[in-house]
Amino acid sequence: MSEGERDRQPVAQQPAVEFEQALSVAVKNYRTTWQTVDTELYELCQRRPGQRAFADVYPKVAVIGRVYAAGISRSSRASGDREAGSPGD
Repeated sequence: MSEGERDRQPVAQQPAVEFEQALSVAVKNYRTTWQTVDTELYELCQRRPGQRAFADVYPKVAVIGRVYAAGISRSSRASGDREAGSPGD
């Protein structure tokens, strides 16, 4: 959408359009990055569906926790978070 088209829209519709565009970008990013990871994690959970035995629960918690912690850490570093350090550290 061009700037002129956006200016002609009622003000109440502009945030909705911007939200839809941002959502579309987020979905595309998810499909190209995290979707494959999530599929693998879901398969792990399907292979070990139990929730009562430590041997079924702990591997899922450990693997899933580490995968997402690493992803969050890397995204923080990439965005220049001073507390996370720089990517070269």
